[in-house]
Amino acid sequence: MTTAAEPATESMMETVVALRYALNEATNEIAAAEQRLRAEAGQEIAQLHDTIVALRTELSHQQRQADEALEAVQRSATNEVGELQDAVKAGRDHAASLRHEHDTETAELRRAFEIERRELHDTIAALRQRLENSAGVKTP
Repeated sequence: MTTAAEPATESMMETVVALRYALNEATNEIAAAEQRLRAEAGQEIAQLHDTIVALRTELSHQQRQADEALEAVQRSATNEVGELQDAVKAGRDHAASLRHEHDTETAELRRAFEIERRELHDTIAALRQRLENSAGVKTP
């Protein structure tokens, strides 16, 4: 004989079995979703890692380029400074040479002027003497 509680128990057992089945299905779906999430996260991490590596490589490349450009500018500036120093020295040497030439020419012109002045002075004195001798008059 079945009692009145048996169909309720059986119905409850069927519900428990159905709930257990649903729970197993949900657990399996959750596990699959977690696996997909881990796989996607792993792919994303791998992509981020690849991006980081690429960015580091690019940064290193740009740093090398900047260092090379800086070295080139420094070499150029060093060469230019050397050229400018040479030009300044050549300018000073030329100025000293011109100053020497000027001083030499000025000294020669002064000597020539003094000689000419003495000659003119002597000529004037001689002319005065002649005039005095020819006129018999003394001139100042």
